[in-house]
Amino acid sequence: MNIAICDIDKEFASIIKLKIEEKLGSVDVDIYTDSKLLMQSDKVYDCVFLYMDMPDINGIDMARCIREKYTFTKMIFILSKLDAVVEVMKYNPYRFIRKEHLEEDIKEVIAVLKEKSEEELQYINFKIPGERKPLRFNIKDIVMFEVFRHELKIKLEDKEVRIKATLEILEKTLEAKGFIRVHKSYIANYLWIEDIIRNEVILNNGQRVPLSRQKKQTVIQRLNSLRSNKN
Repeated sequence: MNIAICDIDKEFASIIKLKIEEKLGSVDVDIYTDSKLLMQSDKVYDCVFLYMDMPDINGIDMARCIREKYTFTKMIFILSKLDAVVEVMKYNPYRFIRKEHLEEDIKEVIAVLKEKSEEELQYINFKIPGERKPLRFNIKDIVMFEVFRHELKIKLEDKEVRIKATLEILEKTLEAKGFIRVHKSYIANYLWIEDIIRNEVILNNGQRVPLSRQKKQTVIQRLNSLRSNKN
């Protein structure tokens, strides 16, 4: 789960970051003290904390830009005065944090973020160069990834999508989501793997994918581990 905290007060933002990491564990939290840098970032965030009174680009304007690009991003507004609440309601805020009541408000925020973190494990996002909005897929719908010339094919149950990317760039991210590199040109979703026969991976849809001899033992061990953890 990727989280951004944008607040001119770095010490305050660091306190929020520490509390999130203590309770949620494996999350990626970035701090921005300059709102322009957050708006220029190509990183896709699942949740952003926005201080309403940021200079240059205030919380409202940041919220507007984020909502245009990422409809799924949860926004939590940091308030120094309560009269700003009415103004931000149209951006469907996830929660509010009052600066003077951080200890009280952060507990509820972290509780809902924990639920959100578990939900986000089921999804994966792809930022496409030149496109404002990222592609977003439920992991269970992705059968596998295949390299085709200079493109990467995302094969879904009922269609395929092509993007400009390489398996090497995505491999670590995909591995954490339950995908297995079975061949130099293929990464398969373990949920779709039915069997391994000789040097082929048999998928639930009947498709056969080549299995690298050098990777065979590693693939079998990884598959057994993922299945064991699921049960």
